[in-house]
This record gives sequence, C-alpha cells and structure tokens, in this order.
Amino acid sequence: MKKLTLAVAVAGALVAGTANAYNIGQAATGLLVPNVIHNGAADTTTVGIVSRNAGTVYWVFFDMDSMHVTDGQFKVTANDQHNFVWAAEAGIGLEGERGYLVFTLDTDNDGVIADSDAIGYMTGNAFQVNTAAKDVAFLPTLGLVANADLSAGVAAAATSDYVLPVALSTMQGGSVQSARLSAVQAGDRIDLRYFIDNKTGGDDTVLAFWTADEMPAPIVWTVDMYDNAQNRKSVNFPLVNDNLNFINVEDIAGRPANFLDGFLNVGVPAFNTLTPGLRTTTDNCPNPYAHSATGTVTANCVGGVITYSVISSPSFGAVQTLIGTHN
Repeated sequence: MKKLTLAVAVAGALVAGTANAYNIGQAATGLLVPNVIHNGAADTTTVGIVSRNAGTVYWVFFDMDSMHVTDGQFKVTANDQHNFVWAAEAGIGLEGERGYLVFTLDTDNDGVIADSDAIGYMTGNAFQVNTAAKDVAFLPTLGLVANADLSAGVAAAATSDYVLPVALSTMQGGSVQSARLSAVQAGDRIDLRYFIDNKTGGDDTVLAFWTADEMPAPIVWTVDMYDNAQNRKSVNFPLVNDNLNFINVEDIAGRPANFLDGFLNVGVPAFNTLTPGLRTTTDNCPNPYAHSATGTVTANCVGGVITYSVISSPSFGAVQTLIGTHN
C-alpha cells in the first residue's frame, strides 16, 4: 500500500502543470525526431511513420552540432505505415552517438524539394525502447512544413521550414531554418518540470533542447528556477552544442539543495542564423502557420525550439517525458 501511494504521489508530481504546447501530430512534409541514439538492438530509438501520399521518404541523421553523418531512403505508398528502427539503419560506428533525425517525403522521387513543387504529408511517433529495463519512453516529434499553409499542395520558399531548394540526401544542418510547428518565438517563456532527489540512480531529470537556430556554442542561458513552494533562484546552464543539448538538473550550479520538485522558467533569447551570436528579434514569428489558405502566415521566419524533460524515478518504475510548455 505504501509503495502504491508513493507511486501515485510521484505520478501526480510529474503530471501537474504539463500540457501539450506544440502542434505535435500535425501532418507535414517533414518529421523531426529531436533525440536519437542506440546502444545496440536492445536500447534504440524507433520511429513509426504514416505516409498519406506515395513517394520516397529521405532521412538524414545529424549529430548534436547538426553535422550530416549518414542518410538513406525508403519507398512508401499512399496510406502506408513504415517502422524505422535506428539500431538496424544506423550502420557501424554509431553506437552510443546521440543526434537527431529529419525525415522528408518526396512525392516525385527526384530527391529535391523546390519552390512550387508538389508536396505530400506524413506523420510519425517515436520511442526509446529499452528491452533490458522493459521500458518504452515517448519521444516528441515535430512536423517540418514545406509550406506554412497546412492545407497547401505545393511548397513555398517564403514559409518553408526548409531552405528551398533542398537536396534531401545531402541536407546539412542549415538546410532546416525554422520549426514553425513548435510555435516558440524569441521572448517566449518555457516552463520545464523537474523531479530529483540528489542521489545517484534515484529520481533524476534531464532537460532536452533542440533549436532550429545554429547557436554559437557554448552559450550560457540564465533562467529562474522554482521549487513547488514558489521559491525562486536564478541559475545558469551552458548549451555546449549548436542544436541539441542536454542538462542534468542535479548538476546545475547554484541550485539550492532542497529544490527537488518544481520547474525552470526559461526565457527564449533571439538569435540571428545569418550572424551567429547576434541577438535580434528575427526569431519572432507572430503567425507561424495557418490551417487554410485564407489564414495569415508570417513569411521568412527563422528559429523554433522544442524542449522537454526526461524524468526517471525508481519509485515510479518508468521513464517519463514531459513537454515544456510555453507562451
């Protein structure tokens, strides 16, 4: 009974204050899986893709600094479902290397998406499967648009997350200039939950950040940290990689030892992708996407952030993924 009560209490602590703040699940031409790793077939990222149109899905694996590492492709039919297991697709030498995947559906099979090209749509879900721990952890995925009018049938360079034209098998990190479906703008506030116990192998939280901007790493963000009694402390943490970063909450310098359950208030800075390190307002994108051609869409947006907490707790008996909320 005590163990059950504790598990219920932990579940309540993890869920409190969380909501889906991103347009996750929206069909789009591309799909971002922001955190990908395998340590053999027993511990690997898996992705299930549903394609609404026939064509070729091209994928690229980037490292944490958005360097193109390897790529491939597979055919799909209309209303197709394809299972992608990273341990089986990675090839030799990538065991233990963390990065991210970008999938893109090409309906005319020529390997290029250019302005005004016909586009297709797909969706996807991702998980980190660890058979030894008997655990399946949810990984948020985000659609990448070739046209921010989500009902459009052709690509639009002015509102695409991709820099068009883009050769899908030779994409670089800079080929993706924005993540409009994240709807995160410069100046937004992101709240990230944490749950820790200051013990090795106990209750732990890792914060994951993927940014469309190529940030001038290393860079230090100053954030406000709160416990569950509204006490506040300003702390810093470094983002050492250009695009994909992880912060262990227990390692944050200056954190009060009794801040064990709460959230971090992260103010999103502005970065200019053309001049790395220059703080501007160019990330602001008041109307990042629209569900019909009659909607207003902001042209030439850059930026976008997807961030979440990965909380592991022996008392809860599983790894939980909590998406950062924002406005």
